[in-house]
Amino acid sequence: MNVQIHTREMVTCALFGAATCVLAPISVPIPVSPVPITLSVFIILLSGAFLPPRSAFYSQLIRIAAGLIGMPVFANYQAGPGFIIGPLGGYLIVSPVMALLVSLAARPSAARAKPPFLPMASISAAMAAAVLLCYLVGTVWLSLVSDLPFIQAVWVGVIPFIPLDIVKIVMACVVYATIGKRVGTMLKYN
Repeated sequence: MNVQIHTREMVTCALFGAATCVLAPISVPIPVSPVPITLSVFIILLSGAFLPPRSAFYSQLIRIAAGLIGMPVFANYQAGPGFIIGPLGGYLIVSPVMALLVSLAARPSAARAKPPFLPMASISAAMAAAVLLCYLVGTVWLSLVSDLPFIQAVWVGVIPFIPLDIVKIVMACVVYATIGKRVGTMLKYN
C-alpha cells in the first residue's frame, strides 16, 4: 500500500493540530456542569472543513497524543491519561472522528473548484452531525464514568452547550464561507 503525504498536507495538519492545542485548553467552567466551555469544537469543525479526511483526523490526534505525553492541551490545561479515562474523556476521544466526518462531507463538493466552494447547507449539516456525535459519545462516557443516570448526563453535558455550539457552527460556517474557496485552492495537495 503506497500512502503518499505531501509536505503541504503535513504542515496544514500540524497547524490545525497546533491551533487545537492552543485553543482547547482555554476553558470557562460553568456551575451546572462538570464540562467546561472551550473553543475546541470550533477548531475541530474548521479542521474538518479545510483539511482532507486523513489530515483532519490526524490533526485532532495530535492533541490527544500531546496530552497523553503530558502537555497541558486538554480543558483547563490538564494532561495525561487520567483525563482521557475521566468524565470528560468521551468528548475528547471523539474529536478526530468529528473532524473526519466534516471532512468526508466536504470532499465531494470540494473537488469542484466552482463557486460555491461547498454548499453551506452541506457543510453546516455535517458540522451539526459532528457536534451531535460529540454529544452522544461524550454524554454516554460522562454517564458511565461519573455513574450518572443518562438523562442527568444529558442535562449537564448537552443542554447547557446547545446555544453556544450553534454559535460555534455558525461562526465556523462564516469563516468557511469567507475564506473557504481561497484556502481550498491554496491547499490543493495534488
